[in-house]
Amino acid sequence: KQWYQRRVRVEELVLEQDKNNAQLRDSIFKLRQEISDLKQQRKEEQSAREKEKEKIVGDGAKKVEALKGEVSELTKQNSELLVRNKSLSDGLKRGNGENKDLAAKDEEIGKLK
Repeated sequence: KQWYQRRVRVEELVLEQDKNNAQLRDSIFKLRQEISDLKQQRKEEQSAREKEKEKIVGDGAKKVEALKGEVSELTKQNSELLVRNKSLSDGLKRGNGENKDLAAKDEEIGKLK
């Protein structure tokens, strides 16, 4: 009976870890998409800035300063996303380690049979 309870618990943990891994993969995918979108947005804004500089000479300095603030904010957001992505990646690595631990426990249980 104890063996069966351990086996059931191991299976529950494996299912829980699979669910967690799926959530991590989904989050990583979403973060990568956000990063890609931000890069595209940054390219578009940079292109718009170049056209604006060519058109407006008089008050161009004011507009350039405002756009620099936007780039700074996007860079900050991008950095935050990279940190979140690393955190999720580390969590996925930990999850994989836990899966290995569960496999080792499962092997031990198999030896107890």
